Amino acid sequence: MYCKNCGKKLNDGDVHCINCGCEVEQTGSIQYVKEVTEFDGEEKTGTGVICAIFLGILGLIIGFMYPASTIERKTFLRGWGIAYAISRVILVLIGFVGCCVMFDYYIDYFERFARAIL
Repeated sequence: MYCKNCGKKLNDGDVHCINCGCEVEQTGSIQYVKEVTEFDGEEKTGTGVICAIFLGILGLIIGFMYPASTIERKTFLRGWGIAYAISRVILVLIGFVGCCVMFDYYIDYFERFARAIL
């Protein structure tokens, strides 16, 4: 078998061409070659940097607005803690209901499948 990109002879079971690096797809006795494009690392976006800067500035603002020893800061943090706990409970309940609905759907599906085979 030969590489369809460069024509180099390939061994049986090769996944990539040794000469050009193209990916070789094997479907039965028919071969297909995918061309490999160069990609050096992850795609770089500025979203993570922007989020980090924004959250850092937000933390500084909150730190200056509510110094560590004030009652307002403790109340502020307690309020956000309670809001976080409530949101987690709601999300867990939504997830549980979703799992129950999907479980019931799959039980019905398997029952219909079993009846169809028998």
